[in-house]
Amino acid sequence: AGESDSEEPKFTASKGEATPRGAAVATATDEDESDCDSDGLPEQERVERATMLKEEGNRHFKAGEAETAILQYRAGLRICPKSEPVLRAALYSNLAAGYVMQDDHEKSVDACTKAVKYNERYTRAYIRRAASHEKLDNLEKALADYQKVLELDQRNGVAIEAVQRLPPLIHEQQEKMKAEMLGKLKDLGNAVLKPFGLSTT
Repeated sequence: AGESDSEEPKFTASKGEATPRGAAVATATDEDESDCDSDGLPEQERVERATMLKEEGNRHFKAGEAETAILQYRAGLRICPKSEPVLRAALYSNLAAGYVMQDDHEKSVDACTKAVKYNERYTRAYIRRAASHEKLDNLEKALADYQKVLELDQRNGVAIEAVQRLPPLIHEQQEKMKAEMLGKLKDLGNAVLKPFGLSTT
């Protein structure tokens, strides 16, 4: 789940090297939700450019260059038509992988959520989101994602292991939260009763 899908790219010119003609250039201000920047291009050409950007992003991802990969994926999303849900889902899932490399799991969750909006059967995006939920201690949400994966793929080993491992951790987390809440209520009660010379036991 840590490896990006074969769907994400962008062209970056090296110093002194010309950017390939027709290549999209990603910038930090690119908006990944936009279905624009088409410059009047035919839809098929937009799809081809988005695919090239995805692939270029994957090369940067594999080289450990998360920031550059992210820019490629976002550029791909800018030009990819919304009539191509599978490609957009892949770009979002790979974008999430880039955020994971940066240890930004909140952005990873957001990107994966957009990925499954475009492709509700995208098991890799659910797994990636579940893993980020775990990093954020959102264990119940992680479990729900792994359960969704098993609905789609009953033999998925990662999900099978997770649905066995997480329930006791969730119970432990809930008990800890309950104890903390009771402690706070006790402290509040003591603060209220103290002026009267009373306290909770």
